Amino acid sequence: MGWTRWVALSLAVFINFGCSKDPNLPPKPSVTLRPCRLPGLDTELRCTDIAVPERRQPETAPTAGPPRSIYIHVAILAATARAHRVDPIFVLAGGPGQAATAIAGTVFPLFAQLNRDRDIVFMDQRGTGRSNPLACTPPAEGGLGAALDLATLVHSVSLCAAKLRAAGNDLTQYLTTDAVKDIDDVRSRLGYTRINLWGASYGTRVALEYLRQYPEHVRTAILDGPAPAGLNLPISYAIDADEALTRLISDCEKNSECATTHPELEQQIDALFERLHDGSISTTLTQPLTGRPLPITVTRDVFAAWLRAPLYTSVTSSLLPVAIAQAALGNFNALAALNFAVSEGASEDISLGMHLSVMCGEDMRNISPADLERVDQTRFGRVFYEQYLQLCAVWPTRPAPASFYAPIVASVPVLILAGGLDPITPPRRGAPLLAGFAQAKELIAPHVAHGVSMQGCAPDLIEKFVQSANPARIDGSCLAKIPRPPFFEAIMAENR
Repeated sequence: MGWTRWVALSLAVFINFGCSKDPNLPPKPSVTLRPCRLPGLDTELRCTDIAVPERRQPETAPTAGPPRSIYIHVAILAATARAHRVDPIFVLAGGPGQAATAIAGTVFPLFAQLNRDRDIVFMDQRGTGRSNPLACTPPAEGGLGAALDLATLVHSVSLCAAKLRAAGNDLTQYLTTDAVKDIDDVRSRLGYTRINLWGASYGTRVALEYLRQYPEHVRTAILDGPAPAGLNLPISYAIDADEALTRLISDCEKNSECATTHPELEQQIDALFERLHDGSISTTLTQPLTGRPLPITVTRDVFAAWLRAPLYTSVTSSLLPVAIAQAALGNFNALAALNFAVSEGASEDISLGMHLSVMCGEDMRNISPADLERVDQTRFGRVFYEQYLQLCAVWPTRPAPASFYAPIVASVPVLILAGGLDPITPPRRGAPLLAGFAQAKELIAPHVAHGVSMQGCAPDLIEKFVQSANPARIDGSCLAKIPRPPFFEAIMAENR
């Protein structure tokens, strides 16, 4: 899934590749850069499109015919200081399927201070944004009801795969292992010797694989919400979301206003899941823009998705008790609205084809009977696994290499950020990575959900880490001071 939108700041910058504090390693780009703009940024950037081979695996190359090239789109926000550092920050977006240029305006405030003496590089990963996007748009016919129907989505994806293949795309060549080779080509063509990596959610998996293949080219790495290879996302979707939901229920019980207003929160959630286990609920939503009624069928799949999405941010999760109480009475408007508030904008930025290439080739390949037994113990059950099982059946891909799942060992300084309320990449997902890094530290923000970098003191910690390249010097205790947003009932009590 994508990141929460934040207000973007704007700074006037200019491009100057000729100056450096280290005259021994001056950036010497071998590509032509052109002026460009990105949504959410008033500042002019410099862009280029770099050709790379679509097939990165020699064993998959055809026996005849020239290799096909695709173009990787790159946008550079140059350091504002004339004499600047030569190690830029590469922004690795999440999803999988999100384009780095699409989140530039959102994440720029995080890098505003670092941008004084470092270039910020937004590179659209292959299959996303303007880098040969594998975009699959669900059919407009049927509106929201059709969009929520899995059979309709599977049919649409099947047609999209056929269309993309007819256009010459090899859909099996969009794994993370392929993408990091593009990153290193871009690094080299732009003239950088070493780079700093910042990755969020799925972007951390890209950063980790780049660390595996090209550790000599990494100065520091920041992993916000680690999603390492082997996480098997459709499995962790259920397990981690169920854990976050249990935490929400517990926090509500400890809050006097929430506990008084929603004494049966857990029972209401479980009753809705039970009711939808073998059936559905026909109801009517109110269109948020037009106010018109919209007939809808709420299935177990729909309810699971609507319940999980608000857990991604601590703000929307604080409104869940009210939404669940209304849903228990048959009114799903609030729950649907929370879901759309979190996921609608993000889904527009996701390349569904690239998303499936990664999920089907990397996460669905190693799911074991033991994994399924674990998800069977959660409220969500096999909902997400079964959805991807059907989608992956119609999407061509190839299995990731065995080396992709091996532990990563590196001496590069690494800073791991994790949110205690995260429903997809909680702190325990990052902790095992520490054993492989000679210089690493995990910082936990206990009251933050998915995405820590933009919260509270986190931007200052990131700046200090990049400047020092020493995780031992970073004190993350300030993250514990970031409060969980009050439940809706507490806000109403304060205003009475």
